[in-house]
Amino acid sequence: MTKRPPNVQYLPIDQLVPAEDNFRGPVGDVSELAESIRAVGILQHLVVTPKGDGGYRLVFGHRRLEAARQAGLTEVPAEIRDYSDAERFTAMFAENYGRKDLSPLQEARAYQAMLELTDGRGRKVFTQRSLAKRLGVGQAKISNYTGIFKLPERVVTMLEQGELTVTEAVLLVRLAKYPDRVEAALAEYGRHAHKDMDLAVRSQQADLEREERVEQVRHDLEAAGVRVAPDDWRQLGGKRLGDGYYELHMTVEAHAGEPCHAAMVTHHGDVAYVCTEPGRHQPAEEPTAEATPAVGTTGAGSAPPAVAEPAPPTGTTDDAEPDAQEAPALAVVPPPPEPTEEELEARRRMEEARQAAEREREERERIAQEHAEKLEAAYQARTSALQALLGGRLSRPEATRLLAWFLVRLAFQNYQYDDGFIRGLLRLDETTEGAAEAESPVLALAGKNDDGLLRVAVAIVAEHVEELLSLADEPDFTNPIATLYHDFLTKAAAYKPSEFELAELSASDTEDAQDPAESSQEEATGVA
Repeated sequence: MTKRPPNVQYLPIDQLVPAEDNFRGPVGDVSELAESIRAVGILQHLVVTPKGDGGYRLVFGHRRLEAARQAGLTEVPAEIRDYSDAERFTAMFAENYGRKDLSPLQEARAYQAMLELTDGRGRKVFTQRSLAKRLGVGQAKISNYTGIFKLPERVVTMLEQGELTVTEAVLLVRLAKYPDRVEAALAEYGRHAHKDMDLAVRSQQADLEREERVEQVRHDLEAAGVRVAPDDWRQLGGKRLGDGYYELHMTVEAHAGEPCHAAMVTHHGDVAYVCTEPGRHQPAEEPTAEATPAVGTTGAGSAPPAVAEPAPPTGTTDDAEPDAQEAPALAVVPPPPEPTEEELEARRRMEEARQAAEREREERERIAQEHAEKLEAAYQARTSALQALLGGRLSRPEATRLLAWFLVRLAFQNYQYDDGFIRGLLRLDETTEGAAEAESPVLALAGKNDDGLLRVAVAIVAEHVEELLSLADEPDFTNPIATLYHDFLTKAAAYKPSEFELAELSASDTEDAQDPAESSQEEATGVA
């Protein structure tokens, strides 16, 4: 079949209209191309499609058209093709797809524009699957790239300005339904020197999953008729059930029947139980001893009545002496003296001091409880972050640095630690240039850079193993750390163990591989 020659004509430049939906955006600087066109003309014709008003819309050649204008041309060679909008845009993209100067964002915009194309009846021309088949790309790529436009405009701007890569923007698409989480991930990404967007996104996803789990557990408790403690149960004076210092020392079973029993959902979505009124379980205070009021008193400070002696019976006996003096009545108890102003002031000061001491005690308890709650919240946050970290790709440099510093700090946590062996291995003097006056030269080397840190960590491992192997009576070659150490020396330091060491290490391997059942049988039968 003979291929039809292209319908190329010289068309006036003023009849050609650049495509307003050109996904490549502005044509940029075309001054060099304009000079070339002045010298040799346009070597490759443009492609246009007729417009309804008689003009032509450009399909291919936007840079060539602008350069021709700058070169002063009035007409350009152009091939006329009849395209629908969908066909025009697809052809425009196919012409540019795969070019080195086509940015990922331009490619994403092209995918998005083609997915939005409609036919004459308003139906979508392409689905992601049909577009992927038409262009010969993976559907996942189209889905990921077009997902970028579901993110806040700030992300697209950062992508345009080179502050994010398309891979990082695609990672953020996982959070597209939660703009606040996108912002939180961007903030976390910006804080860390290693710029790990995958970890930042996974951290936000872990928080979302945790919050959903907490909400679901709370919903299940309420649906089951369980009383759920208010969010501010601690501020209202509640206590968690348990045996901790700030907890109510009661078991869940013993407290379950109390009206103050309630459930709460922890940071990770576990159920714990609290008492919302711990004061109910305090022992009743014994009444304070008070002075027994005198019989017949009518009020505070009133004098007790005089008690009269019973009257003698009527008549007298023979032994009675008519002139005898009558027995005196009981003395009247005088009322207590009114307290002086000094005494009242002293009592007032004592009461103020008592109240101040009570307020101080309550404040100390409040501060201590807030501190305990902050410690618990920090623990929950750390474990959440660690779960997100260990659930995905681990940063090897950061993990290596953590393990190395852990070894170093573990060794130097004792202030009496003798680092002479390590200084000998590393050939360090007592003082090292740049080290603080009271700082160990070993620590100074570890803090200098990652290479120094790893050297110190290996030296500390070596010191520990050499202590195991320096026991004159029974060097511990059977310790797995000793085996690990020799394996490291063999691979990293080209060390050749002696026959003695090989025999000891081989013996340790044999002991490790021995069947426990056989060992027990040998011990039972007395076999050496």
